[in-house]
Amino acid sequence: MSSTNYINEAFNELMGNEDHKNFENLSDIEENKEEIKVENLQVEENKNTNLKIRKFSTKTKRNLNPTPKECSICERMASGYIFYGVICCDGCKHFFHRCITSKNKYKCEKDGNCNLSYNINVCKSCRFDKCILKGMYIQTSKGRQPEKVLEIQTMIQNKRRELASKGKYVQGKSNNCAVEEINFVDLQNSIIAAQNKQSLDYLLTVEQNACRTRDSGIDECHYNSSCNSLASLLTRRENLIAIKHENIGMQTIPKSGRDPIEGFLVFSSPPKPLTDVLLTIVDTARTMPFFDKLDLSDKISQITTITMPTLALHFGYYCSRILSETVVAPHGVPIKSVFCSNIYKEDMTINKFIKKLFDDSLVPFNRIQLNNEEFVLLRAIIFSQFALGDLSRHGRQLLLTEAEKYSDILMKLLQNHYGPLAGAKRYAELLHLIEFCFNCGNDHCLFLNYTAYVTDRGYFHNSMPEALLNLCLGCKT
Repeated sequence: MSSTNYINEAFNELMGNEDHKNFENLSDIEENKEEIKVENLQVEENKNTNLKIRKFSTKTKRNLNPTPKECSICERMASGYIFYGVICCDGCKHFFHRCITSKNKYKCEKDGNCNLSYNINVCKSCRFDKCILKGMYIQTSKGRQPEKVLEIQTMIQNKRRELASKGKYVQGKSNNCAVEEINFVDLQNSIIAAQNKQSLDYLLTVEQNACRTRDSGIDECHYNSSCNSLASLLTRRENLIAIKHENIGMQTIPKSGRDPIEGFLVFSSPPKPLTDVLLTIVDTARTMPFFDKLDLSDKISQITTITMPTLALHFGYYCSRILSETVVAPHGVPIKSVFCSNIYKEDMTINKFIKKLFDDSLVPFNRIQLNNEEFVLLRAIIFSQFALGDLSRHGRQLLLTEAEKYSDILMKLLQNHYGPLAGAKRYAELLHLIEFCFNCGNDHCLFLNYTAYVTDRGYFHNSMPEALLNLCLGCKT
């Protein structure tokens, strides 16, 4: 029999024993494969100068099964295999698994002092205590979510502390709270997963409050002196996202909102739908955890860079949710309909901008159909962009770290939902959407600059506070 056939025979013999399969077996198999020695190889050359290798007697370590020993928990004879870090029988193995995975908590009527010598089933609470004291633990995350592993490990540690307070300590090498046995890779992954979930939950909460602000409208009193400059706007104490929505504005249709009227210039009065969404974007950016860590000059540079791309993302996302083929204001009026005056209809440049910004821009959003989690993560990535603007070295490095964090959360979210390959494809598609938003943001700035200096000249600069005006005209041609 050749050495290769013998390896396969030994491996199949072991795999047939399903009752004793565990991680330790797999490591034993690998070790035994490596210990197989092929000796007395003789090579002779035939008449055609071809080489033939003849394999003779082999020596292997055939003792693949452990010696039967007593179960550490119930003291009955067991196979000798190690489960959850100790030698135990199948019954105690399954009992420990049920205890750590179920939410049922056993309580001992004798305060944990039951005698288990004659009957291990006399008290489930004391039996579980004995499992803990003998050093049973969970190390791997196979088949479980990382956060579940961390939760179980924490429960075991708390149980050990509880027993230690009663003078009962873990026996043997596991006495040091199983620090030696913890899989730190799994623990680190569990911590990262918990932090990612916390970050995503925060972004979703911010979005929930931003939606309330958007739906309720913003009262005129919030357009106060703090809107006179970007510096005062970014350093004011008030934040509309943190205010109760009933205190922001009670009307769905803004007070200054009006239906399109033939012959009127759009910016002859305050463009309330535009200023409301700009103010909401600014205060949403201010809620980002990293924003207060930036210097004021970096804050001004960053908010000027990201406001218009975020505006394009907002238009695309909210309108795609209702499957609209044109951008509409929160109160349902198509934005392009307000440009009904002849001065706009006869201007080919305005017509091209209107079609590109308010019709064509929705095509990729209607095709991709972002969900809420994807939207808030894309917005966070836009908020933390670091490649554009006049940023300091500190600001650029800080934003780079944040962008990587939110990008990583998005990738893991998509791969968990769609699978590794499909998730990666979806991720690439969403990154292209971010680039599309920056291009649209630049077009919005060009469009607003054109209206400010051509069609609505003399009206545009007086239609809104200076800080919001600077955001509209921030991108240079």
